[in-house]
Amino acid sequence: MLTVAYRSSVDIPDVKGIYYIISYIVINRFTYLRSDVDSSGYSTPEILRRIGLAPSIMSQLDRLWKQSRLSNTTKFRIYNSCFLSSLLYASETWTLLKADIAKPEVVHMTNHRRILGIFWHEFVTNVEVATLSQLPSINKAMSRRRHPLFGHVRRMD
Repeated sequence: MLTVAYRSSVDIPDVKGIYYIISYIVINRFTYLRSDVDSSGYSTPEILRRIGLAPSIMSQLDRLWKQSRLSNTTKFRIYNSCFLSSLLYASETWTLLKADIAKPEVVHMTNHRRILGIFWHEFVTNVEVATLSQLPSINKAMSRRRHPLFGHVRRMD
């Protein structure tokens, strides 16, 4: 989605006295390398877009989650490779607000319940679900992805 905020043309003289007209468009949001970049500098639209992709990925693997012959360990390995990699793509560069931190965690816990076959009316707490799945929280996964990036940035000089 491109939103035109301002359009202008500027005359720039050439060496030979010929003027070229340069026009530019300022946009509020664009997609670069499969990530949404917003002019506000925050990653809220990208987080919401990644969360919006979650139901389609989980529904494509729905038959797999219902397999009784697969162990939960195998299911969570598949979950890590297929789902978490797409949810957390480029998360090391996200600028997070306090309100943004909890949104991926909600999706993460909902998917844990779906894989384990726990329904909402069973009243199982998130702590119990986390101990059953033995997976780290999304916040820990994001911070684990950020540490190598900061090391690279620090060593750039």
